[in-house]
Order: sequence, then structure tokens, then C-alpha cells
Amino acid sequence: MRRARAEVALSQGARPGPFDFAVVSVAATLHIAGDEVREARLAAGGVRTTPWRLSGSEQALVGARPTDLGDPGVAAAAARATDGARPLGGNGFKLELLRRCVRRVLTELIERIGHEEVA
Repeated sequence: MRRARAEVALSQGARPGPFDFAVVSVAATLHIAGDEVREARLAAGGVRTTPWRLSGSEQALVGARPTDLGDPGVAAAAARATDGARPLGGNGFKLELLRRCVRRVLTELIERIGHEEVA
């Protein structure tokens, strides 16, 4: 079983310096067996008081072939990242940041998997 892992963090409006921190972060792992994603694990930071599993995104990925996870597959998983989210006053902007983070981390993972298959 092959595994691929990536992490991405986005900070918005922060100046680089000692107090710069990610507003939203996403870590992801895909477990691939044969030609299929058997397990996907995605977690977000900065959107709740504890890390939040992105089960909607995970479900969108399981069973897919990595070669079929181009822009449409990644977009579908990113759209599901906010399933069940209920923003509080002043932090609704994080929903779009979260979707962008998921897109970025999944794109990176898929590119990495593609390079491993060629090597």
C-alpha cells in the first residue's frame, strides 16, 4: 500500500514576523492500494478549538483512482470540506480559506503520487 502525505497552511493578512501564524491549516494522507484510494484522512487546524476531521472530503476521495483526481475530483473534495460547518460572527471567511487549503494540499499530493508512479 502506498502512502502520500502533505500539509499546507494559509495565513491571511498577517505580516511575517514573530507572531505570524496560520489562520487555517490542513494535513492530509492518502492510502492507495492498487489503483484506488482506499483511505483518505484530512484534518484542519485553526477552524475549531481542536483539530477537525474533514469527513466529507475524505468520503469524496475514497474509491477514486488517483489518476482521475484532477481538478473536478479535487474541487468536489474541497467543496465537502465545510460540510457541517457553522461559522460564528467574524470567522466565516475561514470557510473559503479551508476550501482553498484542501485544494492546495490535495493537488500537491496528487502531483507527488504522479511523480512516484513515473519513477
